[in-house]
Formats: sequence, C-alpha cells, structure tokens
Amino acid sequence: MTGPQDEGPYLALRRRAKRTEEVGAANVLGEKMKKWQRASYAIALGMGVISSTQFSFAQEEAPPQEAIQPAVPQAPPEQPQEAAQPAAPQAAPEQPLEKIEITGSAIRRTDTETPSPVQVITAEDLKRSGYTDVSDVLRNISANGAGSLSQAFNFAFAGGGAGVALRGLSVGATLTLIDGHRMVPYPLSDDAQRSFVDVTAIPFNAVDHIEIVKDGASALYGSDAMAGVVNIILKKSYIGTEVGGEFGVSQQDDGKINHFTGITGFGDLGVDGYNGFVSLEYRHQDNILVSNRNGVWNAANPALWTSLGTGTNNLTPGIPNSLNGGSPGSLNSVTGVLVNPGTAATAGMPAYSYLPGCTQTLQQAGGCGFLYPGQEIQPSTQNLNLLGRFTFNFGSGWQSATALSMFNSQAEQTEPFNPSSNGSTNYPGGMLAYRGGPGVTPGPGPGIPAVITVPANYPGNPYGVAAPLIYSFQDIGNPVTDYNTYTYRLVEDLTGTYAGWDVHAAAGVSYADTTSTFTNFIDIQNLQTALNDGTYHVGEAASTNSPSVYSFISPTTYGNGTDLLDFVSLNGQRDVWKLPGGPLTFASGVEYTHRSLNNLNAPLIAQGYDSGLIGFAVGNQDDYGAFVELQGAVIKSLELDFAGRFDHYNTNYGNGGSAAVPKVQFKYTPVSTVSFRGTWGEGYRIPSPAEAGASGAVFEAGTISDTALCPGNGANIPGLSYYFPSQCAIAPPNFQIATHTLSPERSTNKTLGVILEPSRNFNFSADYYDIKIRDQIVSGFELGGLQSLTSSPVTASSQIRSPPVQLLNSNGATVTTPVGLLIYTAVPYFNATQTETSGVDFDVRTKFDLHDYGQLIGTISFTHVLNYNLTYNGTTWYLAGTQGPSGVSGDTGNPRNRGTLSVTWEKPAYEVTATAIYTGGWDINDPSAGQFTCADGAGAQYSLTYGGGLFAGGTPNSNLCHVASFIEWDLYGLYRIDKHWSVHGSVLNLFNTPPPLDISTYGGPGGGLYSTLDQAGAIGRFYTIGVNYKF
Repeated sequence: MTGPQDEGPYLALRRRAKRTEEVGAANVLGEKMKKWQRASYAIALGMGVISSTQFSFAQEEAPPQEAIQPAVPQAPPEQPQEAAQPAAPQAAPEQPLEKIEITGSAIRRTDTETPSPVQVITAEDLKRSGYTDVSDVLRNISANGAGSLSQAFNFAFAGGGAGVALRGLSVGATLTLIDGHRMVPYPLSDDAQRSFVDVTAIPFNAVDHIEIVKDGASALYGSDAMAGVVNIILKKSYIGTEVGGEFGVSQQDDGKINHFTGITGFGDLGVDGYNGFVSLEYRHQDNILVSNRNGVWNAANPALWTSLGTGTNNLTPGIPNSLNGGSPGSLNSVTGVLVNPGTAATAGMPAYSYLPGCTQTLQQAGGCGFLYPGQEIQPSTQNLNLLGRFTFNFGSGWQSATALSMFNSQAEQTEPFNPSSNGSTNYPGGMLAYRGGPGVTPGPGPGIPAVITVPANYPGNPYGVAAPLIYSFQDIGNPVTDYNTYTYRLVEDLTGTYAGWDVHAAAGVSYADTTSTFTNFIDIQNLQTALNDGTYHVGEAASTNSPSVYSFISPTTYGNGTDLLDFVSLNGQRDVWKLPGGPLTFASGVEYTHRSLNNLNAPLIAQGYDSGLIGFAVGNQDDYGAFVELQGAVIKSLELDFAGRFDHYNTNYGNGGSAAVPKVQFKYTPVSTVSFRGTWGEGYRIPSPAEAGASGAVFEAGTISDTALCPGNGANIPGLSYYFPSQCAIAPPNFQIATHTLSPERSTNKTLGVILEPSRNFNFSADYYDIKIRDQIVSGFELGGLQSLTSSPVTASSQIRSPPVQLLNSNGATVTTPVGLLIYTAVPYFNATQTETSGVDFDVRTKFDLHDYGQLIGTISFTHVLNYNLTYNGTTWYLAGTQGPSGVSGDTGNPRNRGTLSVTWEKPAYEVTATAIYTGGWDINDPSAGQFTCADGAGAQYSLTYGGGLFAGGTPNSNLCHVASFIEWDLYGLYRIDKHWSVHGSVLNLFNTPPPLDISTYGGPGGGLYSTLDQAGAIGRFYTIGVNYKF
C-alpha cells in the first residue's frame, strides 16, 4: 500500500490549493466577482478554445464537494472514505498552502502559474502517453522543434543519445536538469559540437514530474538555458512496494519492447522522520529493419521511385542511375569493377573491366546496383536504471536527502556498406581514412593508399598492372557501432532554516562513461595487404574468404569517451520587507561547477588506419557563478520579479571569460480569473570543449562540384577544352577544427502572455515568445551550404589537395589534372550568425465532473512559430516552415506548428486516454544552404545512405515540394482490478498512419525519406500491454 508521499510536491500543492479554494469559495464569490467571471467566460468561449467548456461553467454553482475533483487519479475503490473526505472549513486557516520551488525561479511560491510559462508533465501523463521511454514523450512536446536529436538517426556523432531542442534552437541551447541540478552531459557531442544531456538514460518509473520552462533562464541557471529548461524531477519519497511489467510489439511483429519496473520504500517522513526507497528499471527494445516496411517513404521500396517524377535517381536494381550506371566517381558495384589505371601500357584498353557477375551492359542498365540491406528504422536499445534515495529529518526544520543512481544505456547505430567510390573520396577506387586526435595534425592516415587496387595477377584483371577497384564490400557487412554508456550520479541536498533564512546547500558529482564498439569498419592498410597477397577476394569469389581474413581486414575496435561534472551550491531566501500585496522576498546563491570531457577515437581510427567516424573532444571547464533574485507583490494584483547572475569561467585550452545577465518578470491579476504575465531577460552559452578545446571531426555532407576541375558544374576549365566529369559530383570529407578564440553566445528573451481561469476546472494560457541569439557558434559548413563552403574565400585556403593525377576528361582522354583532387577541407568554427525565432504557445487544462460517470480531463498544448530567421554577413534567411537549418543535428525539418491533445475519461476503477500528436508540414528547401526552390531542395538532398541528390537534373512532382502534416493518434487504458492488481495497455499510431515524404532530408532513419519527428509513422501501429502489482 502506498501513502500520500507518493505524489510529488507539485501535485500535492495543486491538490491542497484546490481543496482550500473549495472551502473558501463561498466567501470569495461576490456579485462583482461573478461579473468578471462571466466576462472571462465570454472571452474564453469567443476564442473557441474548447466548445464544451460550458459544461464546466455550469458546475460553478454546484456544491463544493460535487464541483471539485482532484486533477490526479482518484484513490482506489478500497479507500473511498479517504478519497472523499473534504477538509473541514475551520481547519483551512491553520493549514496554509505549502510553498514549493518551481523551475525558473529560486523563490518558493504557492501559486503554480508563474510569470514565465512552465509546462508540467506528471508521472500520470507519462504513463498515459503509452510510451515507455522519457525521450519519446519529450520528443513530442510542442515546444521541441528543429534540431532535436533521437537515437534513430543513423549518422549521429552522438550515436546512442537523444536530446531536446526547445524552440528549434538545437540541443545546445536547452538546459536539462535533474532535481534542479546540472547533470553530466553525454560524452559524445551532437554534430561533434554541442553538449547535451541524454534523456534516454532517465528512469521512466522514477520520474515524479517534468517542468519545462519555455523561456530563457540564464539569470538563474547560467550557461545553456537560452531557449529554456527541462527539469526532470524524480520521486522524493515512496512508501510500499510496487512491481510492473510491459510487453510491446509492432503490427509487423518487430520492434519488441520488454519493460520491467520495481520500486520499494520504507519510513514515513511525517511519522518516522525518514524515508528511503530504491527504484529499478529494465527496458529492452528490438530493432526494426527498413526491409520490413513497404511505405513509399521507404527508399528500399521500388514503388517510391515510380511516384517521384522524372530525373529521379531510381535505386531499384535493374534501373540505371548515377549511382549504379553513371559517372565513375559515383559508381557502386556488388560484384566489382576495375578501372583502367591510365598508364602507357594500358592505353587503348577499356576504361572499365567488370569482374564475374556483371557486364558493362548490365552495369549501365542498373543490374549490378543494390539497395542497402540491414538498414534500421529503429535501433536496438537497452536500459538498466537503478536509483536510491534516503531522506532524513534532523529536527528544527532541517532535512538531508541523499540520492545515488546508476543508469546504463545501450544502443546501436547501423550504417551502409563501405563503398570504395562513394562518400570517401572523389577518385574511382579511392577509400581514405583520416587521422585525428589531440595534438595530431589532421589528414589522411600515414601510409594509407589513396586508391584501393587489385594486383596485376588478380583473377579477372586484364591490365597487367595494379588496377583501382570499385566495390561496395557488401560481403563484410554493415558497419555497426554499439554504444554502451554507464552514468553515475551522487547528490546530497541539505535544507533548513537559519537566522530567518531558508537555506539550501547541495553538492554532487555525475560521471558518464561511453564505450563505442566498431564492427565491420575496414582497416584500409590491411585490406590492401589482403588483396595484394591474394587472401581476400571480392564479388562472387567472396564466398571463398575465411573468417580470419575478415578479422584481419575489418577488426573490431573500441573507443571511449568520459564526461565528469561536479558542483557545489549554496543559496538562501528570506522575506526582507512587507509590501502592500505581501512579503518582498530576497534570494541569493553561489555555485561552482567543474566539467572534464575526454572523448577519444578508437586507436585505429585516430591513427587513420580505420574507416570509422572521426570525432574527438578533450577539455576542462570551471565555472564560478552567483545570482540574486528579488520577488514581491507591489500591490496584491501585481507581482514583480528581478533576477541577475554573474559567471566567470576558465578552461584548460585558453578560452575563458565572464558573463552577466539580468531578467525581469511580472504577473498582473486584476481579478482572480484573468492574469497577464511577461518576462524580459538575457542569456548566454559558453563555448563547449568540442568547439574551443582540443577537438576535431570528419564529416561528409552530400555532393559538390569541384570548382577547379568541373567549373560551372560542367563547363570547360579556363584555358582548356575539357573538364573532368568525375569531379562534378564528389563527396570529399570535411575536417571540423576547433577555434580557441570563440566568445560566448548571447541571447535576449521576451515573453508576454495571458491566463484565463474562469472556473476551478478550466485554465487557458496564450504566451508570445521571442528569442534572439547573437554570436552563434557555427561550423563553416552551415554558412550557405557545402558548395558555398568549398568555394568560399574564407575556406578556400584550407582546401587540401592531392598531387595531380591521371583522370578521364570530358573528351574521353586520360590526362593529367591541372591541380590535384580535393581531399578534404578544414572547417573552423565562427561566432558568425544570429538566429531570431518568435511564436505563440497555447495551453489548455480542463476538467468536467460527470458525477457517477467519473470525470473528463483534457489538455491542449500547441505552438505556432511566427518567425525563424537566420542572419549571416548581412543576409537573412527565413526558415520557419522550411527544411532549414538542415545542417543541424538530424535534419528534422522546421515545422511552424506542433501540438498535442489529450483527453482522459477517469473513474476510480479505470481510465481511458486518447492522445493526438500533431506535426505541421514544411517546404523541402533550405534557403540557408543555398536551396531557394523546390528543385534545389530535391537536387541537393544530402543522402548519407545513397549518395547524391535524388533528382539528377530532373524536376520533382510539385506535390513533393512540401512535406505534409502528420497526426499520430494514441490510445491508452488502465483497469484497477483491486487494491493490488491493475492492468493497462496502449496502441500507438492507432490508425497506422504512414509518415509524409520528405525527399530533401538526410536524417531519415535507414535512408528513409521522412523526418524523425514523424518516427511513429515509420514504425506503424504498435501495441503494449502491462500489469502492475502493489503490495
């Protein structure tokens, strides 16, 4: 049996507030107030927020015990007396409402509607969502926009992690807290740049509620809180024991989920003076393969290509396209193609020689191409979370709380094969690995052959000399990276009262350790050795290869990244003055935070021998911060709040500085049913170790035209009568390098809103927001797109080229190139851009008393983005409702509209919840990447799975120029059998709605043409059933 401590302080406050309101309702409602209420009713109804609110209003004059029902589930039927007992009217003055601290302010309050807009997701909301992972719930909140990161993105530098991007300003501008304290970031950085907290590692069953501040909060929390704060508040105490289990499976019988939870607690804080509990959770999720889905959004479905329009790179085997039968720089083959090395001895011989299994005719007809098997819509993941907490009352108002946790998160990331001509170099047969690490000069691995060749005596080689090999290495298998992260957290909180001050001291340490296991990545030097000595064969002869050969050419290798965060804080508050509207409260605090990031590549990758992903960052940061806050009601109807914070930070890589930011807030309540609120403040973000420390990353982002060897995308080279066709669509790597002189990003935040609460059962709020971030830290790649980057004067001097080579020109002759081939471009970070976004949030909470038929609880959360403007060097791109900024995170798209609707019918024995999750559409072009038309967006598709754009000079169907909106309908039900047993179930994507096509994104899982925002559509209808038992 569980006690009242099970509900967190936020819910307890809401429950007590409603009970006190019920007791005093008769004294509050005078004739004049009723007129104000009727006026506010008319306003709410006139806005059409919800047409059925009249039912709620009609209950206003009902007796209090009939009008008020708690917003949380009713007590089980075996406790009807306890659930139905109203507080005695005479006791109300002796039991004042408890003050609690709500995220966004250091001053505790009794009113849950703060000057800053705060969204609250309760533990019940989490369960009723039908999901079993916190990251899935947070992904669907309306304020989470472009740049959010999920585990489904196959090419993430931060593979295995997921983060929230409030207002679409990237995961780096959202601060994620646990119990109001900073949490160690994930050791791997988003885009090898931005730090974030991995929300997949949060234990689902241990969450009490989540508070989301949809406003900047740097004046209280310091760096990173420019777009808002996500504060995940875990259970504070628990009495009793509860265990539960869930099983889920998709309609296609894959993606199975096994989820088991348990929690046990002892001691009553109010009676015994102590409480302790332990929570355990295990969750495993199977993968879902692309090959198990047949939607037109699936790049492995031939029906897709016939529906797109003319000029499409149709990837269906047997259909020619630029990847399987076009220019040699883009040629792929599952059987193997040899390239004429262009020597005097081979002059006049065929340009290509096809190994057994394919011919020139068949290759040009697309018969030797393939669709990548093994690609995943949903990766396999696993979580094991253990959390313990002990709270002890010392007496005299002092309390100690110690929390200790271990979170283990595992996930896999599957990539396409290692083709020797696609996505690695621009020369037929080329496959380069790049070295990178602290103190290492970036570049190709030492002694690594720039071109993979077969020896002169290789079976099927007609040239008599070593010849370049074009091959996809399908026999080796998909490169897979397994991420295994252990996160440890120890926090001590001490609260009490001293000399009139409410004091809160805290200290904590959190540590994350990620091991990355790389399987089926090619050791290029060993590969060349095995080809030379005849122990490795390609194509049809691959069946003769021994397991030891594969271990030699693709050895399993391991990388490790760690991140450490320590903090110590002390703050206090007290009433310092009596104002006409109440006390003037002053709060102040100091905080020290230390972070140490040490994320290194696997040794073979760092040395440039292995083809795996380069992305490393090493650096330490120390931050010393102090804040003050002053809050009070100048008059009873007007609340004012002033806050400010100063931080000084140092690093071990020479980048340090200071920042001071203010914030002003107000809330004006002329009558109890109407409030106006607003905020103005500034924020900042300190450059991360990945941006300014010892760091580097290699990334590939689609195809470009080499302006030196294929000027004008096919015009002759100045002074020559030809160009080199193979250099008109190349995908050279880019090496991201740190910039030690970066300044902090700076932001200005504004909100203005109204709250209507015409009855105890209805609350409506509308809040306008505007966030402007200056001096944004961006990669050179993001400044106008890849083609702009490689031709920009800023970065042209950073282009690294090979010596001139022999290459086939547009006249059909093999000649020496006037300059070498583009090997890679060094790309620095800049304080270069400004982003301003504005919009409106609408939130509705309502409840209808159905008397004997229970109650209905409804919520609406909707965000409309008015503007999302990115400015660089005097040029502004308007990105709201477009694909941009596509270079950030997983290229999710930037919808103007997102929202959720949830309706719960609840009775003591059972409840049913229906949820609709809406994502609006957007245009497929990204103006900030040089894509101003639909054709630009379609032709510049950065497909990291399939290479270049979908449309090779063709025109897409007009209906594909806009990504359609998507609605996910979910259903959840719970039945309480008795005081011990309950069963529940859910159906996600109830109507099996497919995701809309996004032909421009590179972020679709498994190479799919859809956004991860619409991931539920790709998974399809999903069933979950579970059981819980309370002892």
